[in-house]
Amino acid sequence: MILLRTPAIASAAILAIAVTARAEEPARDAVALVSESAALVPGTVARLGLLFDIAPGWHLFWNGCNETGYPIAVDPKLPDGFRALDLRWPAPRRLVSPGEILDHVYEGQVLLILAVEVPRDAAPGSSVTLDCDVEWVRCREACVVGESRVEIRLPVALEGPPGPDAPLFAAADARIPRPATFGGEAIRSRWVRETLILEAGGADSLAFFAQDGCASLVNLREDGSARGDRLEVRYRRVEGRLGPARGVLQVSRPGENAPRHFTVDLETPPPAAAEIGRPAPDFTLKDTDGREHRLSEYTKAGKIVVLEWFNPDCPFSRKHHVQFSTMTDLASDLKKKNVVWLAVNSGATGKQGAGLDRNKKAKTEYGMDYPILMDDAGTVGRLYGAKTTPHMFVIAPDGKLIYKGAIDNDPSPRAMGSTVYVRTAVEEFAAGKAVDPSETASYGCSVKYGQP
Repeated sequence: MILLRTPAIASAAILAIAVTARAEEPARDAVALVSESAALVPGTVARLGLLFDIAPGWHLFWNGCNETGYPIAVDPKLPDGFRALDLRWPAPRRLVSPGEILDHVYEGQVLLILAVEVPRDAAPGSSVTLDCDVEWVRCREACVVGESRVEIRLPVALEGPPGPDAPLFAAADARIPRPATFGGEAIRSRWVRETLILEAGGADSLAFFAQDGCASLVNLREDGSARGDRLEVRYRRVEGRLGPARGVLQVSRPGENAPRHFTVDLETPPPAAAEIGRPAPDFTLKDTDGREHRLSEYTKAGKIVVLEWFNPDCPFSRKHHVQFSTMTDLASDLKKKNVVWLAVNSGATGKQGAGLDRNKKAKTEYGMDYPILMDDAGTVGRLYGAKTTPHMFVIAPDGKLIYKGAIDNDPSPRAMGSTVYVRTAVEEFAAGKAVDPSETASYGCSVKYGQP
């Protein structure tokens, strides 16, 4: 059984329905199952279509992001050997109802196209009956649910010439979204932080019909259409995740009779580097003794957290652990100010200073009484945008980043700076002052990441 119940299920079968409606309805939808070909040919893919003639003034719902209604739902009953493939939905239109309610709908007439795989052993000269249960919602001032079980019977033949309804499929194909590269179109999509940027050369208006990630859209009613050749759609993170951005871009150009439609399929962007004043990315890592550390557990306990990106064999890390013991002295001293100090090694296996054994030895060698967290995959390092060893990050008890950058103001490999930025950041925060500077350029060896 295949159920097309939510926008998350993109493939289903719609085969045939008859309308059932309440007696008080002033008009009914006319629905028919049609075929592009006059017969089913063994070993080929047939295209069937569900043709809705929607009652005037009413609308049905697309299978994307809507604030009301329900998309067409289908449960097909195919004979043995037949298989439902993808269902093609023509582009809808935006409908903003009173109350600033946004839906994406069909009005008038719409044909949904279903591909059905015909088995090779289908017998020419026979006929095949296809059944399905279908449910839909149509709305105007009120909404009505329609549901029915229907069937269609088609012959099986060695050839399938165009049927009388073939022109309907050609018309529907014109509204089926194409890949952005179709026909050499200059369609561009990209993430800029938490905003999806869509551009189409020569357009005088654009519209975006979102299909996935509905909960993370900031305001599609405001962002979903624009004049000109550029559209900006804002997203918010849900459970730390942004996007993905999937849907349809409608492009209208001067002199063209109808808009064109293109698919948008942009995965979640790589996380932006941690930013001052914003929540620091949460993470869980194990230390050299196998103990797990979760950032949010420390901040929820009211701790200030200092992260030190660490490589025991980097001369700049050694500067602050061997020549001056900056890190261990400062970590010990700042315990009085409710600070938890964590070293992080994001070096990949086989790289300088990486590996569990080397870091266990370094912890003893350098007299480190705080944990070294192992980030061999570099996931957390990339999440924070850590570039050097050392690279320092200070996180307040509310989980927000208050400092990132160098440990001190002398980037040479042997001299100690006159200002220790991390100490200043913690002390100013503890005193209720604004941290200044809140960001400096880090220095040291590069973090020895592996391939992503």
